[in-house]
Amino acid sequence: MKKKFALFALIILSIFILASCADSTVRGGKCLGNGNDAIVDLDCREVTVAIENAYLPFNYVVIESGNPEGWDYDVWDEICTRLHCTPVYQEAAWDGMIQAVADGQFDAASDGITITEDRAEIVDFSIGYIALDQRLLVRID
Repeated sequence: MKKKFALFALIILSIFILASCADSTVRGGKCLGNGNDAIVDLDCREVTVAIENAYLPFNYVVIESGNPEGWDYDVWDEICTRLHCTPVYQEAAWDGMIQAVADGQFDAASDGITITEDRAEIVDFSIGYIALDQRLLVRID
């Protein structure tokens, strides 16, 4: 059991190390969609998205390739396809992410962020897209 836990811990640690070394320009940086089909045509405007790369399955870095992946990337790629804009993903630490958006350092943040009253006072949120009731579990015995 200890060996399995140690292996699991090593894998998680590796993910965090690779995430911290990832080049945030590997994904994004090109205009998506086109003006004729856009809901609103942002004419390839760059939209900076703060992202942590450490919150599976929302955002992470694939160990084998070093490429960022996850739900947050897929959603912002689709948003920019529909708005004819250029997503520019910038890795950012979670603890300052919300304030950085409020201060204008980023246009948006995507990190599975929970909506709270305090946070809603300084940034605008999308409608919620997932509801989780996370739990721990143990053997019956």
